[in-house]
Amino acid sequence: MNVDGIFLLAVVMMMMLLEVADGTIMCSSCRSDVNPKCEIDPPPPQPCVDLGSGGVESCSTVRIFNEETGKLTQFVRSCSDSVKQDTPCFHHRPGYKTCADICYTDGCNAAANLATPMQLVLTGLFLSVLFVKLKMS
Repeated sequence: MNVDGIFLLAVVMMMMLLEVADGTIMCSSCRSDVNPKCEIDPPPPQPCVDLGSGGVESCSTVRIFNEETGKLTQFVRSCSDSVKQDTPCFHHRPGYKTCADICYTDGCNAAANLATPMQLVLTGLFLSVLFVKLKMS
């Protein structure tokens, strides 16, 4: 296979990867009551699954505080079909304040420096193709 054939194959593979990822946001998902490290060491983002609500288009980070003590009682990262509210904090249960941050890009509710698996695959594929193309020219 010549260089142009390899380049064409790489472009087709990138298009297929983008098609798979199209419309599916990737979010980190964990709960501090199940995983105590959820707040400081979240799992890597994974594709969200549409549960029939019309599409998962956002990620959320939710903090639940005890109003009397001000102590964080639960921390949750998840996929969401919510939209950002004018007021990020609200009273959902008596005695507790819930604060939710909604975001709209892959991995936005994970650690700040964590690249999503899809970003890593696409970057690696692009750099490999570019290297081969330049080396063979």
